[in-house]
Amino acid sequence: MDALTRSRVSLRPAPLLARAISDQIAALQQFGLAELRSEWRRLFRIQTPNLSRDLLMRALAYRVQERAHGGLTNATQRKLASLAAALEAGGEISLDPGPQIKPGARLVREWRGRTHTAP
Repeated sequence: MDALTRSRVSLRPAPLLARAISDQIAALQQFGLAELRSEWRRLFRIQTPNLSRDLLMRALAYRVQERAHGGLTNATQRKLASLAAALEAGGEISLDPGPQIKPGARLVREWRGRTHTAP
C-alpha cells in the first residue's frame, strides 16, 4: 500500500464513519446563519463568503465529507485549474470526450476472478 492510499484509509470502520458524517450534516441543517458562518471559519480557516444559508450548508456538508474521505486528487485539481484558465482566456472550453473505441474492439474486464468480454 503506497503512502497516498494509506493517508486516505480511515481507522474507523465504514459504517461508523458514515454515521458520523450523517450526524454532522444533520447538525448543520439545524444551524442558523451565524452558526454556519462560524463553522465555515472553523473548517475552511478563511472569512465566510457572502452566500445564502442553503449554499453555506451545502458547502460545509461537502467539506465534512471531503475531510472524512479525502478531497479531489491532485490530477483532478490540475485539470480543473487548466479548464478554468482556458475558460478565462478564451471564454470557451472543450472537454475531452475520452477514449474512442474503434469498431470491432473487444472490451475485457476481470471482476471477482472471472473474465467478462463484450464484443
